[in-house]
Amino acid sequence: IVFGDWSSDVCSSDLVPGVHVDPVWLESQEGYQKITFANLYQFLRAAEADTAFQIFLHEIPYLKPYYDAYPHDRSLIRRLVKQGRIATGGSYNQPNETTISGEALIRNILYGRLFHENVLGDYPQTYAPWDVFGHIIQLPQILQKSEFIGAAFTRSNYRDPSVRVPDVPSLYWAVAPDASTLLFRKVDYGFDWRGYSFDMSMSARQKLAGMLQDQQNQIPGIKSELILEANDEKAPTTWMIGRCNEFKTYIPEVKLAANGMTDYFKAAAAQIQTESLDVPQVSRDESQYNEGCELSRFDLKMGNRLAENTLISAEKFATFANLLGADYPAAALDRAWRHVLYGQHHDGITGCGSDIPYLDLVAGYHEALELSGKALHDALQQISSQVTTRRENDLIPIIVYNALNWQRDDIVHADITFAQPVQGFELIDEQGRLVECIVESCQPAAGPMASARIAFLAMQVPSLGYRTFWARPAATRPAPVAQKKSAVTTIENKYFRLTVDESLGGGLASLVDKESGNEYINTRNGHPGNELIQLKEGNGFEPAWRFLTTGAKFFSKDTRCHIEAFENPLFKRIIITGDMPRMKKRVQEITLYHNLRRIDFRTSLVDYQGLQGQNILEKIKHNDRDFYCIGFPANLQGSVPVLE
Repeated sequence: IVFGDWSSDVCSSDLVPGVHVDPVWLESQEGYQKITFANLYQFLRAAEADTAFQIFLHEIPYLKPYYDAYPHDRSLIRRLVKQGRIATGGSYNQPNETTISGEALIRNILYGRLFHENVLGDYPQTYAPWDVFGHIIQLPQILQKSEFIGAAFTRSNYRDPSVRVPDVPSLYWAVAPDASTLLFRKVDYGFDWRGYSFDMSMSARQKLAGMLQDQQNQIPGIKSELILEANDEKAPTTWMIGRCNEFKTYIPEVKLAANGMTDYFKAAAAQIQTESLDVPQVSRDESQYNEGCELSRFDLKMGNRLAENTLISAEKFATFANLLGADYPAAALDRAWRHVLYGQHHDGITGCGSDIPYLDLVAGYHEALELSGKALHDALQQISSQVTTRRENDLIPIIVYNALNWQRDDIVHADITFAQPVQGFELIDEQGRLVECIVESCQPAAGPMASARIAFLAMQVPSLGYRTFWARPAATRPAPVAQKKSAVTTIENKYFRLTVDESLGGGLASLVDKESGNEYINTRNGHPGNELIQLKEGNGFEPAWRFLTTGAKFFSKDTRCHIEAFENPLFKRIIITGDMPRMKKRVQEITLYHNLRRIDFRTSLVDYQGLQGQNILEKIKHNDRDFYCIGFPANLQGSVPVLE
């Protein structure tokens, strides 16, 4: 049976059976695990029953627990991997790339390869972020250096996976900022056999032939197509079991293979090289999807970033501490990384899940931060114990560490406790030079101080190194955090000069780079910088996943405000207190440090009243939602906005 005219071409399609698992979304982890274990058991029994049946199994959150819980299937899994009838994906899971760090993505791949290669004996060559909500532009670079030859994904910036960005075929070369290129393929991972006939085999022949024809319409002359049959939480497709050899008889031929994605990319790359197929290069991400997930349940994002940064810092300083005689906390850091990687699943950190998995993820991030925080603390204690801090009596040493890979100047906050209450104190560096500092709080508030929280600017702290400072008693105490108060609306340091305008709700009317003379704020459209904007949201599908704005807007420039300015030896700060609907007030702080080329902006919504503190429940309509953003109309003429 032939559908279409294929007599003159040797064409084929690569069919990959498998399953996609979301261990966090609507159900508890326990619930998903039971479903997945049952499905994996059936997949392995199908492979035993039909020697032509093959499976792509990927994510460690379901594969490793099954491997641990069913020891009698371990040898079968390894044997099927050795025979090429089970293929794996080379990453821990399918992480949401746009909300995690590059280092976390690399760790995700490393953890995946360690299990898939060292335990199961596979060598994955295709990255499979099928269900991920958009991709970073550095992905080709990271994947190429991780020994992948291609990546297959489904989600794009349209709801329907079959809809493509205009003029971009489903197969293209993705180009990273360093000019690395890798073949990317947009393909629906949830293939549906139905549609042409009650006979599934007949329907399959027609649909597969039609898909290959569609691929050739996009890229004339291409001789291969990729089909993924790996829907969410699916069991084996029953009509296929015992009939897998029939695919070889299809015209055009269908190759059922666990490693079909890699076979497809190899065939496409070879044909591109020999026949000059018209496969474009794309240097921007064309697959942004579920944009609301960048903000939903934002505490998960904060917990993730805190855990990532603490883990990486702990690893660095624990290495130095190990060289100085301490044990390296390998087990604790490994457990913490697994918590972080688990939470970075595209239905986890994105915040689109229900409350049960959310609470599970919060607990995981808490433990990751506790483990990594203790490892970092212990490492710094070990290093600090061997730093020479002895000077004359009554001096309190403060060691400032820099975990970054470059020399750093930045503000340090430190708590100090005096052996005896003092009337005042001052801060000095290694050469005995005075260092400007301020008192943020002290105990007691009046009279001699028993303890104080201070802030100071630590300059030239070396990369992966430290500097030591000392607090010593003095006749006077440092300046308080709000030393001088005034009604000025312009503040400046040696780098910037900025002005706020009361008639624009305290918005930023001017921001000048003093070195170049450039004005960065464009107020010609009537809007200032640092403007709080309220956008009303209405009904729509999956509110956690999307921005559903109605067009109704409210701007802080149209509200009354009160402006105050404060100055101390470290920084100048403007505080704008103003009105805004549905809250008691808005408070916006702009901080300009005397010796840092950085401006800090902080906006607080005080006593926000939307939904009276209730949650937005999935699939229940609400007309009472607000989306807040900060506007900075930049004076950048001739530029084109891009999403990265």
